[in-house]
Amino acid sequence: MLIKPAANAFTTGNPDEVVMRDVKLLTVERYGSARRVFVVVEDDHGIPVEFQRRMVAHSPSVEVEEIAGADHMAMLSRPEELVELLIRIANS
Repeated sequence: MLIKPAANAFTTGNPDEVVMRDVKLLTVERYGSARRVFVVVEDDHGIPVEFQRRMVAHSPSVEVEEIAGADHMAMLSRPEELVELLIRIANS
């Protein structure tokens, strides 16, 4: 049986929660070879902005962009802004 190792670096603080324990897994050398951009959406009621920023803080070498007024589904709430952002990211 194949089992996917836990690679979730984001925890709620519950000691029984399964999270990534190997701090060497998400290094710039290993995980940082691909460019990553996190899009913060401040009107997300599913993932509060404070938790989004916490995820970014625990991820090495992540660029941060924001879309004002976007909710959890930015592709529906702010599609034009999302497309413009993705094009800008791809071109840089």
